Amino acid sequence: MHDLSDFVAKAHRNGYATAQPDADEEQQGTVITYDRDDWTYRDHYYGSEAFLGSEIVIFDGRPVWGMSYYGDLISKNADRTTVYSFLRDALKQATSDRPYRGPPLFESAELTYRSSVTGDMHRFEGNELVGDEESTIYRGTFVGGRVG
Repeated sequence: MHDLSDFVAKAHRNGYATAQPDADEEQQGTVITYDRDDWTYRDHYYGSEAFLGSEIVIFDGRPVWGMSYYGDLISKNADRTTVYSFLRDALKQATSDRPYRGPPLFESAELTYRSSVTGDMHRFEGNELVGDEESTIYRGTFVGGRVG
């Protein structure tokens, strides 16, 4: 399980947080892949301001882990570019101890990211929030676990 957690954390740090998409067409969605040795990670999502997606990890040709997620800006005054750039910075903080999305708390001068998770790599669910001093401006949920 440690190898899986380590790979998922690396995939998150090298996926949406930093990578260029493989495809970006409205009907096709956006796909980001990350490969390392016998491991493959594929993130496929649709949308931009509000988005829905799924991730799958394949080891040695077999799907072994997956996650589904949904996120959206909940403030009409939020600057999409600023919020999602900050979200990418939070996702770069993924560790093998907590690979699901970002850390429990990540802060900049203007924004705060918070994430809570129930469960473990076998089965989990969680949520994430980005806010400024006044209110929550982004909300995301995620769920997943082992497959196969």
